[in-house]
Amino acid sequence: MGSIARGFRSHIRRLNRLHVLRRRGQRHIMKAYTFNSQGTCMTIASDLLQQHIKTLVDDNAQWQTLIADNILWELAYARSLGHPAMLSGRDEAVRHATWFVGAVENFRFFNLEVYALADPQGAVAEVKGEGLIKSTGRVYRQDYVVFLRAADGKIAFLREYFDPVRAAKALATPILGL
Repeated sequence: MGSIARGFRSHIRRLNRLHVLRRRGQRHIMKAYTFNSQGTCMTIASDLLQQHIKTLVDDNAQWQTLIADNILWELAYARSLGHPAMLSGRDEAVRHATWFVGAVENFRFFNLEVYALADPQGAVAEVKGEGLIKSTGRVYRQDYVVFLRAADGKIAFLREYFDPVRAAKALATPILGL
């Protein structure tokens, strides 16, 4: 089991404020349904999380309509790359997303798995991404785990986990503290 998967499962156990489905006395995460030709419905948060992944890079203007003005976006390992570990408010979130879109070329997300929680305001996703870092010409491949909380139909909270070593290599950036 990879370190991101272990961290993902560990984090699920620690987040008491996220309500997960209880079945047979064990905690389970209910996998969300995806939209299909019959129009299968997802929860508010799982739909927002799917739209977040779909539009962050490909249609950033549309992505900006998904986020709350007071969004809190935690980037758990970003500080080790010299980036902020927390983005507070629309301006900081948009600035970071704009930087990312400008730093990568041909970036794409794939293998998206969205998990709805019993609380329709919460969802979790695992997704892979890859693209070319413009400044270094290096390929950036990443595995992400993203937690989302919705409020009033908008993304109010994101917590993003990624492998900072992969990012540092692609960006030709040292990992701070090593």
